[in-house]
Amino acid sequence: HLFTVDTPAGTHFATLVRDITEREQQHRALEHHLDELQAITEVNTAILQTLELQPLLENVLAAACRVIPGAEKGSVVLRNSQSDALELVALHNYRDPRVMQAGDTIKKGYAVRAIREASPLMIEDVQSDPSLVYDGDIPEMVIRSAITAPLRVDEEVLGAISLDNSSRTSAFTEHDLHLLTAFAGQAALAIRHARLYERVRDQLERLSLVQHISSTLRLARDVEQMLPILLDETLSALQTDTGAILLYNNVHQVLEIAVARGWFKQFFGAQMNPDEGISGSVFTSKQARRLDDIHTAPDISRAFKAQVPENWAGACIPIQNENRSLGVLWVAVPAPRRITPEHMSLLITIADLAGNALQRMRLHAETRKQLQRLTLLRTIDATINASMDLRLTFHVMLEQLCAQPNVGAAAVALFDPNTQALDYLAWYGLSGYQRKDIPLWLSSSPAYPAILERKTVTMEGTYPLPVQFSANGRATPSYPMYTAVPLIAKGQIKGVLEVFYTRVMALEPEWETFLQTLGTQAAIAVDNATLLENLQSANQELRTAYERTLQGWARALELRDMETQEHTRRVTEMTVRLASALGVTGEQLEHIRRGALLHDIGKLGVPDSILHKPGPLTDEEWAEMHKHPVYAYRWLRDIDYLRPAIDIPYCHHEKWDGSGYPQGLRGEEIPLAARIFAVVDVWDALSSNRPYRQAWPPEKVQAYIIEQRGIHFDPHVVDVFLELLAEYEPLDFPSYPAGL
Repeated sequence: HLFTVDTPAGTHFATLVRDITEREQQHRALEHHLDELQAITEVNTAILQTLELQPLLENVLAAACRVIPGAEKGSVVLRNSQSDALELVALHNYRDPRVMQAGDTIKKGYAVRAIREASPLMIEDVQSDPSLVYDGDIPEMVIRSAITAPLRVDEEVLGAISLDNSSRTSAFTEHDLHLLTAFAGQAALAIRHARLYERVRDQLERLSLVQHISSTLRLARDVEQMLPILLDETLSALQTDTGAILLYNNVHQVLEIAVARGWFKQFFGAQMNPDEGISGSVFTSKQARRLDDIHTAPDISRAFKAQVPENWAGACIPIQNENRSLGVLWVAVPAPRRITPEHMSLLITIADLAGNALQRMRLHAETRKQLQRLTLLRTIDATINASMDLRLTFHVMLEQLCAQPNVGAAAVALFDPNTQALDYLAWYGLSGYQRKDIPLWLSSSPAYPAILERKTVTMEGTYPLPVQFSANGRATPSYPMYTAVPLIAKGQIKGVLEVFYTRVMALEPEWETFLQTLGTQAAIAVDNATLLENLQSANQELRTAYERTLQGWARALELRDMETQEHTRRVTEMTVRLASALGVTGEQLEHIRRGALLHDIGKLGVPDSILHKPGPLTDEEWAEMHKHPVYAYRWLRDIDYLRPAIDIPYCHHEKWDGSGYPQGLRGEEIPLAARIFAVVDVWDALSSNRPYRQAWPPEKVQAYIIEQRGIHFDPHVVDVFLELLAEYEPLDFPSYPAGL
């Protein structure tokens, strides 16, 4: 700055000079810091672009090479998460494809040193270190200078990232090494997250595949239809076309190839002893086998060795149910492919599904063949009920969940789509609270959005315990944050997993993934339990089939007795209606219905010559005809299922005044069921056309019933019957010509 100064000696020019060196240094440091932040931001941006491991590594390498001037190319070496071996997994700006195949050479260099020492390294002149000099024929692998930093999270070293320069020595600075070390820390954390993501994704894919196969198996009508579906779905999952399923034949005590694909087809229908070869070994030991070369396996059956092609890897998995071997599953892949541990885990799960499905279908086929063996129902029910305990499963799961920080309580509720209500099956963290037997309507539950939208929902607010839990006079606690995870299996909502937090907080993606995984596991558990419930439903179908058999017997009796068609159905329905009006309920009403169906079953013992005689019966013939209630009693008394229904077939010809047969019972000595049926039977007989007369008008029928009140019929039953006729519309039965 130039200025003038006036003095007695005259006017002078002066200038002021300021030293700005320190400010310039601060400015440059600030620019340097901003450059560093920009570089870190660029690498962070590259990391955030994907959760897939391979693209993540490539993005990080590319970003590091952009922000560090001396970097011409780079590489990443990682430890294999299963074998702990070092692997060259990513390259940047290496053009020669042989570099990836020469990974062993790179793994012996400075990256391995950085991993072993768990510290960053800068090599100013690679060629000056004989242990690092490359002596191969790939020019790109001749490096002049390099920097490398370990990929480290906490105390774990996942691998190393290296940046290389092939044109000059001392291409990197300490600042570059510091920056790469910062990048490596960020990248290591991202790699851990990516691996976790891949594990969860693989698990979900596996669960989805298992769910798909389970759903597909349910579409099969029988074992013959199920086995090809099972094998084809399994081979498709492993991307191969060769495999087979062998099942144990209980009759011949051999293993048989039931379905085959690929070169296994040549063995279709073959049989072998259960202790023969690889299949027999797996079947007997119940232990899965993984084979790198099936042809060279030492215990391969001699009968098959010559036909098994070379260079095929495979797996043989036992198919079992409740620790009982049912067969084996074979899957084969051509070299150089191998069956991995992940493949084995999936195959074992599929084999378990196959075992359950085979057992379920065999049980179903067995019960269909035993329609009249009702005593077997109890055995089947006991087997089904003893095979799974959902409460115990969920208790263990919720106990582990509540052990996590900030989780105050958790519960699993099953969803009933018919009533739109939730029912709590298991809970934890609610010590001292009792579950009340009242419905929790979905619309009043905070889980409503999760079930409606079929996705996990987390909300903040005030969330008390569900109304199904009684606080026993204490204040009901509430929680400031809540997560609901819908339990979805095969596309259907099975229930909800609820988590109550003790404080409001931001949930990490890993936690949400963990909850969703738990929800998937819980849904599968519920779905497996549903399979057992379906078997119980099959038992009920057997009971229905038995009832239809009884109806068939009743119809056969009508045809033999030339009874008016639909007579049995009419008297059965009207008898049940009248019994209900008289206060009969529950199982007793069901026994009355069965007794009405079989009311004339004893006529099977009456000769056709008497039953179909066109003219009057002799005294001896009437005596024989009057024995049909006794025949019914003798036949039905030893059948546990029908013994409670015996009153109508045995006593429906007894009369109130004691003049009936076969025992001559009087008044209330006659069972109520028989007194009810007697009125209905006469009413229907008089109201219907018969071969020997036309139906009576309703008024005449009612007059006759009133006339017989206290003689043939129980007076009280008659009174209620007449009220029933007056109150209800007449039953709409078709009219048939006489003789039908």
